[in-house]
Amino acid sequence: MSKTPDIESNIGTSTQFGIRQLLGFTAIVAIAVVCSFPDSTTFGHPNPKDPIWRFAFRFSELLIGLLCLSGASIVACGSFAERRFPTEPGRILFLVAGFNYLATNFTDWLVQLLTLDVARDENGPTAYFYAFMGVRLLSIAVMIGIGIVSILRGRWWWRIAFGLFVVKMLAALAISTSYIWLVNDTAKYSEIYMTLHRASSVLSTIAFLGIIAASIVDFFKTVQRSRLHWLGISCYLLSIFLPWILMMIALQFVGVQGLLFSE
Repeated sequence: MSKTPDIESNIGTSTQFGIRQLLGFTAIVAIAVVCSFPDSTTFGHPNPKDPIWRFAFRFSELLIGLLCLSGASIVACGSFAERRFPTEPGRILFLVAGFNYLATNFTDWLVQLLTLDVARDENGPTAYFYAFMGVRLLSIAVMIGIGIVSILRGRWWWRIAFGLFVVKMLAALAISTSYIWLVNDTAKYSEIYMTLHRASSVLSTIAFLGIIAASIVDFFKTVQRSRLHWLGISCYLLSIFLPWILMMIALQFVGVQGLLFSE
């Protein structure tokens, strides 16, 4: 059976590796290491006391950072050279995963370094908290924009998948906004947060399954895709699935208290 051609199947697949690529990869490794070791845990992420589990979570952050940033940089360079936004869904997901990593792990480390602060103290939220949440809102807005652009192009099954992605990000926007608005009203926020969190968890699961389903349709429709497309899908799903499965395993061994979530 002949495959349906894809207009972007050859973009960004060059195997040339020069000094600029070497310097770029070195920068990516440096960013990933800085964001993962030794104590640059992102606000709200687990921060286990046990050194083995601490290393496991740090190493997973490092692995995700290396894969997502490397792929996103390749896609970005290819798109810049072609002067157009990528059309293959996997390449777009590479950009989403890389941007999300920068907007959480790297900016968290940078803001924490510049403010020398923590999220909360005895007087309530600090400058670090508002700076981090500001970056969080901006990153969500950018990803919603990427999702909307992706809905307007591509095959119908990917339009549905990116539509679910946009709905998921809108739920994340609602949670972050309510967190900032009600940060000093713990009782009221807890009630609203639980409702939004349940809805967000359901939407995130549906969006996750939507991307898997769209990938399966791609495969059985025999659409011709580049390697970067499939790598982008794999890395995006890994960036979501790996922390979740690691969390589930850690909870079985050390419990919630043993994870000591950073504040």
